[in-house]
Amino acid sequence: GGKLAEAAGHVASVVHMIEKMARQGNFLALNASLEASRNSQSGSLFAVIANESQQLAEGMRAASADLAARVSALESAAGQNREVMQKLHALAARLRETIDAMRAASEAQAQACETTQASLAEHSERAVSLSVAAAGLGGAIGLARARASQARQGGAAMTALLERLTQRSVVFLRNSSHGNRRRHERVPMKAPGEMEHGRSHLPVFTLEVARAGCVLVPAGARFPDEITPGARAMLRLEGLGSVAVTLLASTELGWHTRFDAVEDGLAERIDRLMAQGCRDSQPAMQLARAMAAEVGGLFSHGLDAAEVTIEELLTADYRPIEGTDPVQYAAPALAYYERVLPPVLEAARASPVQPLFALATDRNAYAPVHHPEFSQAQRVGEPQWNDLNARHRRLYDRWLTLVGARNRAPCSLRAYIRHQADGTPLPIQVIAAPVFVRGHFWGNVQIGRCL
Repeated sequence: GGKLAEAAGHVASVVHMIEKMARQGNFLALNASLEASRNSQSGSLFAVIANESQQLAEGMRAASADLAARVSALESAAGQNREVMQKLHALAARLRETIDAMRAASEAQAQACETTQASLAEHSERAVSLSVAAAGLGGAIGLARARASQARQGGAAMTALLERLTQRSVVFLRNSSHGNRRRHERVPMKAPGEMEHGRSHLPVFTLEVARAGCVLVPAGARFPDEITPGARAMLRLEGLGSVAVTLLASTELGWHTRFDAVEDGLAERIDRLMAQGCRDSQPAMQLARAMAAEVGGLFSHGLDAAEVTIEELLTADYRPIEGTDPVQYAAPALAYYERVLPPVLEAARASPVQPLFALATDRNAYAPVHHPEFSQAQRVGEPQWNDLNARHRRLYDRWLTLVGARNRAPCSLRAYIRHQADGTPLPIQVIAAPVFVRGHFWGNVQIGRCL
């Protein structure tokens, strides 16, 4: 809700500036009309004023259209956030009134321009005063453009906030007691094979395998554009053999497929393949459970020693750290986390499993600490570098991390694709094990390894 309120504040500042600009524009239009009635010939200085007035009219029209879009975004956001709903509705009403006033002023300015160009004559004393007014009007136009840019930035921040809230809502619903609609458990595993579609023979590998189907990833090249949902193909997988599949949908993971007919022989081969995947994951699962127990023990010891409180551990109070991009957050127990968690994470990464990463994320997907190479100080004006190298103190909204953070099963297995610099897909398995502190659910330990 904080970012949404901040975005509303940005737009409110735009309202005040536009209201001021509209009053200045109407005043200039009135002066221009008076001059038009007193003079009968055109002059170059008044033509400049007319041109500036026309630019103001165009700027007002553009600003009104931009603010109208912001109004719709604000009203939509208000429906999603109860805490600022009343404030945003009031602001939306004010914006509508301002936009109507701006449009009326724009029409008056356009008409004044035509009258001024047709009838104003040279007049020395009044030309000087109107030239000064024109200079001020040009400054107002520039300021209006700057405020309009701020409004667009506020709208972008609001859109990002709504996307974040939507992602979290979907994850929480999927992992509620009645929200998981999966009929078959998926096992992350990489089984190489080939998919035959028409005359194409595409090298593929699996990312996940279930009793009803699998997720396929192209080995190097992407799938042809002619492959669409509902397409039929023949799949040949190592350890599974040949099976006819229907391609259901394409997501960030890959193509989700359904086995067309799971007969007894095929079912047995699928079960054997999934069992092998589970066996391959056992060392990583054991490491994740051991880490979770160790982290839970450390937190309990911290409570006993009065180094931290249960309210600080189970908080939802994340304060944005000023000047960070992407935004980093400080939690009440951040100093405690930074002292006790790094040794656990580094010991896990040095284990025989040798995971790519080992993290502890609370139930809201807050990662207070990361590995040293990913915990560097942020650089001003370099958000992309920061996103890759300053990954500590972050709230992660990616659905995979959220699902892992909310996991309460002894172990949760998920997979995703990391695209390397040369475009080659790298399948990653993420294992999550829950952390409990004196019966309270804190979050999960999450480790990642190459499939």
